[in-house]
Amino acid sequence: MAPAQQPEAEQLWQRAVVLLDRDNPRDAMPLLYRCALMGDRRAEATLGIRFQDGDGVKADDIAAAYWFGLAAAQGHRAAQYALGGMYLEGEGGLPKDLGKATVLLTKSANQGFDKAQLALGISYEFGDGVPRDRAKAIALIRQSGLANEIASVLANPATPRSFASQNAFSAYLNSLRNARIASSWAQSRATVGPWSPSDPYFNRNSGYWQNRRHQESLEK
Repeated sequence: MAPAQQPEAEQLWQRAVVLLDRDNPRDAMPLLYRCALMGDRRAEATLGIRFQDGDGVKADDIAAAYWFGLAAAQGHRAAQYALGGMYLEGEGGLPKDLGKATVLLTKSANQGFDKAQLALGISYEFGDGVPRDRAKAIALIRQSGLANEIASVLANPATPRSFASQNAFSAYLNSLRNARIASSWAQSRATVGPWSPSDPYFNRNSGYWQNRRHQESLEK
């Protein structure tokens, strides 16, 4: 972005944010477009989210990949994560490319983006695009702050040294959850400990991630 355009782009961005906060995407979209065309990475990433989710516009994964790509090239960490997910799934006209997905996730995680740290940690646990490394997996998952119970399970000496697949790990977590429920029931406890099925952490399109996307709109 040319330095002379920065003040105007900032004004457009701030006006768009106010409208989005008021749940008025119809009026916000033209401002986002103008801002993005000036090269503002926040507006680019936000357009990517809007097109991916069909929020205020017709869902269009190709457009989402385009805008995420522009923002990711400028180092926008949420866009790097989102684009990495699209390469992982082969969405938006992109080929499935585990290598590119891993590079993008790593860049995002290195900037402290929590979802990328979690996804990369899971990759290290199962050797998806990176060597299996439980110590790195635990460290990244803990850094994310999103799945401390999973990190604790992996750090437990009683946990198997490796799992054949994410489904196998999910089944193991569920077995722990069931054991905890049984123990709680036996002791007549009023509540059950905070164990959750693992699937939402592995599924980028699950409700868990969708409910967190609003914060990405305002990423800087």
